[in-house]
Amino acid sequence: MATFPCPHCGKPVEPSHLYCPYCTRSLRLNAEAPPAVESVRRPPTKAITWVVAIGVIAVAAMFVLPMILLPTVVKTSHNAALNTACLSNMKQLAVGHLIYMSDYDDHMVPDANFKPAVMPYIKNLEIFACPQTKIEFAVNDDLLGKEVNLLLDPAATVMLYEGYQKVLSGPHGGKSSVAYADSHARQIMKTAPIDFSVKLEKPVK
Repeated sequence: MATFPCPHCGKPVEPSHLYCPYCTRSLRLNAEAPPAVESVRRPPTKAITWVVAIGVIAVAAMFVLPMILLPTVVKTSHNAALNTACLSNMKQLAVGHLIYMSDYDDHMVPDANFKPAVMPYIKNLEIFACPQTKIEFAVNDDLLGKEVNLLLDPAATVMLYEGYQKVLSGPHGGKSSVAYADSHARQIMKTAPIDFSVKLEKPVK
């Protein structure tokens, strides 16, 4: 096939060419060279590596983190259940004391060893102790034998507690279960001030 020289570089080109394959300039006079084709920039390899690493960490966290946290969650839930069970036992024992007192002219049990007196109204040995520590609840000895209907403030008068010799033991994260003479129960911090005194009205003559 016949060729003719490129008007720009003089190299032989074919008549069918629009641009010189050597200098890339247009074979048509007064025409501009073809626009340069911009190469597509690939993201740096280092950036791709970081993206992959972050993805791997995220996926690992979805599976590994729950496995790490699960024992703590289970332990916390278990302790919360034991705390609730302890408070429930304390509440039931306080109600048992009230039933006893209703049969004994509103008088509190006369002895610190109250189990024999209250057992007929409870009929469950497990109620007398905390299910976590297995230590039996103590009675406020200032209330022993007192006539509870003469109490000035039954809701503020301690009847039963977790501890020894009027000192709270705080087995539940620093808290102890305490029941009052009106039979309500709650857990309070062992460091919180607590009044074991018993204030009575003068009986009506």
